[in-house]
Amino acid sequence: MGFGTAVMTCIEKFMIFQGRAGRGEFWWFFLFTLIAGIATVPLEILLKTTMISTGVNVAFLLPTLAAGTRRLHDTGRGAFYLLTPLLSLPLYFFGPQIGGIATLLTITLLLLLLCLPGNRGPNRFGADPRVTADAGVFE
Repeated sequence: MGFGTAVMTCIEKFMIFQGRAGRGEFWWFFLFTLIAGIATVPLEILLKTTMISTGVNVAFLLPTLAAGTRRLHDTGRGAFYLLTPLLSLPLYFFGPQIGGIATLLTITLLLLLLCLPGNRGPNRFGADPRVTADAGVFE
């Protein structure tokens, strides 16, 4: 799946937390949101506000959560793993260093899970997105 197709797919499926998303779909959309966030910086400096990046982040929150959920489904995991960085919050009571290290570790774990290849064939979350995507090429 290419960059434009992935972005449009994730925007069109912004409320769909069921099914599966391949690595290409998720990471191309992730790159798009990263570029969109960085692109707001010069405009914010010029206008002396942070409301633009806040608006962009809020606008992409739901599509990113939906794409992340579908990506984890592709690896056979539930959406609960998107919440793993929140598990480190109580550790901030022991100091910012311990909480920060725990947050870094849980974010790293989540990123590794999102990078894993998906299950071959159908799993409990639906059909293999690679098979579905390839089927349209020959029709």
